[in-house]
Amino acid sequence: MDNNIMERVNNTLRGRERNYRGLNVDDTPMIPLFAAYYNLVREHQAISKTPAKAAGIDLKLGHDKWNGLIKRAHKYKKTGGKIRVWEK
Repeated sequence: MDNNIMERVNNTLRGRERNYRGLNVDDTPMIPLFAAYYNLVREHQAISKTPAKAAGIDLKLGHDKWNGLIKRAHKYKKTGGKIRVWEK
């Protein structure tokens, strides 16, 4: 079995973790935020798009992707999850 994908994710997380030394993982949302960044905001070099777009999910985040993601998450929470995050 080829484990290159998981090795790449682990190396990326390890590199990010160096920037956040001293933070207690239980007390910080850094890992979930990094996962959101990695899967929804960051364009991957190999596929030239985010994994979400590669999976057919277009969140329509606009130019400022972080701001768009925060607005969509807020709307989702505000409606009690009754809308899909990718709806306008």
